[in-house]
Amino acid sequence: MTNLISHISRKIKVLLAITLLMSLSIACDDDDEATQSNIVQLAQSNTNLSTLVTALSEFPDLVTTLSGNGNFTVFAPTNAAFADLLEELEADDLSDIPNEVLREVLEYHVIATAELKAADLASQGYTTVEGQKLYVSVGSSVKINGTITVTTPNVDASNGVVHVVDKVIMPPSETIAEIALGFNPGEFTQLVAALGRTQGRTLDLLAAVSNPGEYTVFAPTDDAFEALYTALDVNGINDIAIGTLEAVLKHHVIVGRKYSSDLTNGGLETLNGDDVTINLTNLTVTGSSGGSNVANLQAALLNVNATNGVIHVIDRVLLPD
Repeated sequence: MTNLISHISRKIKVLLAITLLMSLSIACDDDDEATQSNIVQLAQSNTNLSTLVTALSEFPDLVTTLSGNGNFTVFAPTNAAFADLLEELEADDLSDIPNEVLREVLEYHVIATAELKAADLASQGYTTVEGQKLYVSVGSSVKINGTITVTTPNVDASNGVVHVVDKVIMPPSETIAEIALGFNPGEFTQLVAALGRTQGRTLDLLAAVSNPGEYTVFAPTDDAFEALYTALDVNGINDIAIGTLEAVLKHHVIVGRKYSSDLTNGGLETLNGDDVTINLTNLTVTGSSGGSNVANLQAALLNVNATNGVIHVIDRVLLPD
């Protein structure tokens, strides 16, 4: 009997100890949550995000929002990312960027509807506070809009999560057609002229890439069209039969956004029903006619982001089967 009482006594002591440890653990967790920094405080404590803090300070309402309760996902550009942007814009500092533009840029980095850890992110578009979607590609790393890399994921805050990124994510402001019209004068005049010939047709491609939608366009340069004219022994775009021209143009358009980080080796179905074949090792895309009809993807001109899709520049016109 004495042994039994002693055994029960030991079990009770163990249970009491476990209960005490659990209580202490819960109390510590509550203290951690209570003392955990909010998103703004996290940024302020990170010297590598000081430019972001300076940018946010221009908009007290954004600071208040990101300091308050919520479940935010914020993509935070580093100081180096902002320095790259200023160099690209030929600006000396943030004050050279109009306030309305800077605000839109900052809001484009915030998802207000959910706290999304890296494991929760999917290859899809997410609506930002700015109103437009940013596009995530999940692979060996997490990419935004095809070119921006998440370098430090999952920095927890009391009101959400921060992912540090290596570039400032710029919201698109032009359609595919507008980009083609204004891109490096003389670069896409033949493509624009070719699209113009489809106006009023059953499938008005110029209207398609001018209106809301989701497209991926492999865009041949003027030099690519000139090479085609030489091969066909014609003087220009107007010498190509409209039916043939439409088939060729549709062979350059994919429904849906496919950033370079979404592309895989193999076939992609185009608007005319034939596949183009992607080779990521060589950065090429081959028309369904095969043979030597191989275009090089221009590495420096991939992922040109538009309001209605994405452009990849190529150096050859793709021909359908």
